[in-house]
Amino acid sequence: MFDIAAERTSHIGINAVLFRWGKVDSPDYPHCEGEDETLNHVLFLCMSYADLRTKIWGAQRAPRILHQALGPESAKETARLLLATGRLQYLLPPSPIPDDDETDTDH
Repeated sequence: MFDIAAERTSHIGINAVLFRWGKVDSPDYPHCEGEDETLNHVLFLCMSYADLRTKIWGAQRAPRILHQALGPESAKETARLLLATGRLQYLLPPSPIPDDDETDTDH
């Protein structure tokens, strides 16, 4: 099965990708000296976002690998986490993405 989320994240505007495209001078992650800003680092390793990961994914149900984070069970929460980091502001829609409890399911 083709995973469109996995394909699209290979083109997401984080420094490791932007550096490959020649759009930034360095792949470095501004929060972690000596670390490249990769999707794996932002989602799983960066201590700057440890609390955010727990808040959005929860401690017990957090995905452990990129494939899980981009799969159907976690993709929506992963998108929320990435947007909440503030690193991908260009992806934000004109209005905020509603939380599940704010979404009207009666339509």
